[in-house]
Amino acid sequence: MGTFSLVTLAALVLATIPPLFIAFHFIRVDARGRAFVDTANTRLLLLEAEWKTRFPDDHFATYEQQFAVLSRRDDKIIERYLDVRNLKNDSYRKLVRSKSAHASEAAILQLFWWLWIILLSGTVVHLLWHLAHPLWRPT
Repeated sequence: MGTFSLVTLAALVLATIPPLFIAFHFIRVDARGRAFVDTANTRLLLLEAEWKTRFPDDHFATYEQQFAVLSRRDDKIIERYLDVRNLKNDSYRKLVRSKSAHASEAAILQLFWWLWIILLSGTVVHLLWHLAHPLWRPT
């Protein structure tokens, strides 16, 4: 790598392709995994709604409340949960308002993807520059 040649520059271009493929694959896997979890969550909400319509006097909304706390961050239900917990210096409010791990993982995967796109683009531009100026050597 200490000398400039088209072979080493071409190798740098080729070296960025596998990480791009891996990043793209895991972005899709992550999205499909999140879609699966959200579908299961929605199905539980549908079951709870059906239970409420069929047995209105014998119904309690466990999952609907959990969804309200974790997804919608409903202040009324969070306050109710805090009252029931009845703990001094309870960090529950901060925990339910924290960012989702899935959102962070997705952001990291997308950053990885764009990092390799930028590296690939820079290497391709550099390779093309050397192809256009074959006699240029750094001084």
